[in-house]
Amino acid sequence: MKKIRASLLASTVVISLAVLPGSAGAANMERGRVLHDKSCNECHAAKFGGDPNRMYTRPDHKKKNKKELAAMVTFCSQSVGTSWFDDEVADVVEYLDKTFYKFP
Repeated sequence: MKKIRASLLASTVVISLAVLPGSAGAANMERGRVLHDKSCNECHAAKFGGDPNRMYTRPDHKKKNKKELAAMVTFCSQSVGTSWFDDEVADVVEYLDKTFYKFP
């Protein structure tokens, strides 16, 4: 359990650095959209009456910044076994932020 926590924490830190504005590993929003649509829509649609986007547009969404969003994307990707690399997670975070959340 400690190894999983350490791994999750390390991934979150790396992803958080990757999603900072002006970072060298600028995220690829289109790749993020493709990865998201392939791996996330089915589960989210099942949870939200067929509309996967309601996961992000509901008024009570709980993510308040990109760091929290990155941690959630990391958790979900590991839960469903996407085997995404950190830069792919960063791309999904960038897509979700620019499309739905629009964090400052």
